[in-house]
Amino acid sequence: MEIQFDVLRNACLPFVKKMVIRNSGSLEDIKEILSDALCVYCIKGQAKQLAQPKTYVCAIPKKLWMKELRRRNTVLKHAARLRRHNEDMQSLRCAHEEEQVLCAFENLPDDRNKQILTAFYIEQMSMAEIAHCFELPSENAAKKQKFRAINNVRTLLRHQLPHVFHAE
Repeated sequence: MEIQFDVLRNACLPFVKKMVIRNSGSLEDIKEILSDALCVYCIKGQAKQLAQPKTYVCAIPKKLWMKELRRRNTVLKHAARLRRHNEDMQSLRCAHEEEQVLCAFENLPDDRNKQILTAFYIEQMSMAEIAHCFELPSENAAKKQKFRAINNVRTLLRHQLPHVFHAE
């Protein structure tokens, strides 16, 4: 029986290998599908004796592999759908948080910090222009003022929107 089993496995291996490789399978898939087919043959096929053993064993892997491909395809579709959903939710969260930050920034008191940041980021003024506009002695002084303004606004926004500015 064991010799016949090895002969049957060796006779079916080329067919199974060709079919699985052609349908994007791996060597592990070939071994697994062939083993499953031989198990099915041992359980069901020997008792029926409806076809030649090789024909019967070669028909089983095709059905098993097609079933596995459908399962994998379904898993991939679900994973892609879940990934897209997560990306969409992340972008919605980011957009909502950006909107909250901009709204909070616009509602800040109209102080020098807000004016300097607006001049730099919105009006895209250079440091030299900011220094001249705000009567600062140099570009370096303007850079320091911008840095302080960013930190001050960041602190204010952390108090207004703690859920957006979680611990960094």
